[in-house]
Amino acid sequence: MSYTFKQNLVSSGKYSIKCPYSMTPKYVVVHNTANDASAVNEVAYMIRNNNQVSYHIACDDVNVVQGLPFNRNGIGFEVCYSKSGWARYTNAEENAVYVCARLLHQHGLGIGSLKQHHDFALNGKNCPHRIRDEGRWESFKGRVQWVLDEIKAGRCDASLS
Repeated sequence: MSYTFKQNLVSSGKYSIKCPYSMTPKYVVVHNTANDASAVNEVAYMIRNNNQVSYHIACDDVNVVQGLPFNRNGIGFEVCYSKSGWARYTNAEENAVYVCARLLHQHGLGIGSLKQHHDFALNGKNCPHRIRDEGRWESFKGRVQWVLDEIKAGRCDASLS
């Protein structure tokens, strides 16, 4: 696990489109991007368009980029490079394990608050598609739980950066 944490926050002028609600996080919701863009590009695209689609974090094999403040809307988490996969995706997912655990810890949430986009999709959307298609959701959750336990025991850094 090795990443650089960056912030590229959406301007408050776009809050009404991108993150209209203030909130206390209840969940960390995992998505796969279904493309091969980097985290920097994912967040830049989300910020510059006027679609109501948004997420807090995009994570790739090198960078973790925060695009929304954590006190706005539910915490959405995009794992990048999921279209073609390979080593870049594997490394992005490993970074995601650590970041998800850190987010859960920072917001006082347990592993039961780690969700798939599929859990909330009225149309049964298959997301995070790569994790689901490869039958690894329980494994992903177990890895997040292990890191969360390591954080609580003081054997792993709890900060995002």
